[in-house]
Amino acid sequence: MTSGKIGLATERNLAGLGIVVTRAQHQAEPLCRKIEDAEGRAIRLPMLEIREVEHSAQLGTIIDHLSNFHIAVFISSNAVRHALRHMRSRGVSFGHLRLVAIGRKTAQALEEAGYRADICPQHGFTSEDLLKLDELQSLYGCQIVIFRGEGGRELLAETLIARGAQVEYAEVYQRVAPSIDQRVLEQIFNDGSFDLITISSAEGLKNLLDIVSPEWALRLRQIPLLVGGQRMLQIAGDMGFNTIINARDPSDEAIFEGILQWRRQRREAHG
Repeated sequence: MTSGKIGLATERNLAGLGIVVTRAQHQAEPLCRKIEDAEGRAIRLPMLEIREVEHSAQLGTIIDHLSNFHIAVFISSNAVRHALRHMRSRGVSFGHLRLVAIGRKTAQALEEAGYRADICPQHGFTSEDLLKLDELQSLYGCQIVIFRGEGGRELLAETLIARGAQVEYAEVYQRVAPSIDQRVLEQIFNDGSFDLITISSAEGLKNLLDIVSPEWALRLRQIPLLVGGQRMLQIAGDMGFNTIINARDPSDEAIFEGILQWRRQRREAHG
């Protein structure tokens, strides 16, 4: 191996480092494999659990009458997955609807299910990024359904309504705090086996702080935290974290590159 290849391999090696992955269990493995392939230790600590909502009459009515809408917006890949599950159970298809994905990961989830996103930001993954698109500026008389989890931000719907659209929510999943064995937490925290925490949602970060003791909540705020986007950077700062690294977005690829960048900076700081 040439010296250049040796240097490149070293730059992408995470040997000796423990990285906490807080993604929901069904979404964590691709990032964990990247970390482990780089000889790091992926510490699986899911801080969110995604559950399908129980069938409701309101949700059933929306899905049964999708033909009344012009546009369907998907707020996440989870929204795609759970919307399709509800639709298949009722024998409904998207028909003529224009499909809107909030970001590339959501668009990919549609593609994997055999659909194509008609509208998707080239860059970014937030409501703000989506609302910049020309296709969503003038919407008078447009009927829009937003597939999302229960709760969440109102910015997207409020802005679409202000632009002339009529908007309804189809809340097809819920985000809940997982049940964590306190002994597992104590073992992870007390043996000091982790160097960096990765987080991709405000709910997950709140759950992390809520499930630990006040003493450990203070200690966790001193651990480097890697987030996926400017909004999460702001939220983590407001929650009192001291060292926050911002990846370009919450995708596995961006988070992993953020980990590598953090490692390089850490090595340089320590000589």
